[in-house]
Amino acid sequence: MAPARTWLRKPARLAHFVVLGVEALAQIGIVWATVRLLPSRKWRGWLQPTDLEQPPLQLARDLRRIIAFLGPVLPRRTHCLICAIAARVMLARRGYGSTLSLGADASQPAMTAHAWLSAASIIVTGRETMANYREVARF
Repeated sequence: MAPARTWLRKPARLAHFVVLGVEALAQIGIVWATVRLLPSRKWRGWLQPTDLEQPPLQLARDLRRIIAFLGPVLPRRTHCLICAIAARVMLARRGYGSTLSLGADASQPAMTAHAWLSAASIIVTGRETMANYREVARF
């Protein structure tokens, strides 16, 4: 068995991942619907900076694994901003802070944007392509 999957050997860890995965899936759906259906003034509070303490490193890593695992399962229109906000809300619900960053890639003919979330000194969401983007805002 691969070292990355050793958590499967422990039923309590597996249960933790299942619960976190279900919560992440539900939160992504809620954030997607809110961002798509409501005006930005209703949800822009999710982008406000927080002064909460950083989460434990293990929680940030678990959340990163869950979001990465759900990526191929989610609809194509679930983009980086939705996943970053959902992870941020999940951490805030537990009393932990995070930093949501927005970046732009002006090297392309049509400028593209990207969002990523960092917490506990690691990138929780959006790390796959963030190297191509220059940070323009941080919340």
